[in-house]
Amino acid sequence: MRQLRVSDRDVLTIEDLNTQYERRNLHRCKSGPKEGKSTMNFVEHVGDHFRSGQINNYPQPVALNLGLVYTVKLNDKKTNLIWLPFEYTGLVYKDMGLQTNVYPYYRGAILEEVELSRGTDLHKPQTEEAFIKTLYMKSWEIHQLLQLEKYAALQGNVPDFLTKMLYITDWLRYYNSVKAVGKGIHIG
Repeated sequence: MRQLRVSDRDVLTIEDLNTQYERRNLHRCKSGPKEGKSTMNFVEHVGDHFRSGQINNYPQPVALNLGLVYTVKLNDKKTNLIWLPFEYTGLVYKDMGLQTNVYPYYRGAILEEVELSRGTDLHKPQTEEAFIKTLYMKSWEIHQLLQLEKYAALQGNVPDFLTKMLYITDWLRYYNSVKAVGKGIHIG
């Protein structure tokens, strides 16, 4: 049994640490969101920032998080693209008024035939795991689309698409975990 010496009097085992960790997470799960605050969907969090104007990406592309991804609002002012630099693969956020639909963006083409998240769908992916599952479930549809003459010029394949979408998922995890820090107290 591995032990961790905290001080001369206290010795913790790995089991004690795991129990404390489980209790802390159980407390967080039971408490849920604070009154008046809603939990944000994993994929739609950045879409909410487009809608509220926190991300100003019109008319020129903007680098987010020191160039990890780029974003631009198209001329229709309802469609926002997020893509990996030099890959032209990412997500399309289409604002439909009170809802946002999310489509894949692959090698410079918007694949509107495949919806990754539909605004009113009760079964849309809410978590990172559900989003990755949706990507893999929709990969057969994407494979069939890439075989069509319309998308033949892309010369794409599903393993390439999935690899790049996992990079986008990593970025979404990072973006969703960042906390905004307000102004500090100015003394002087």
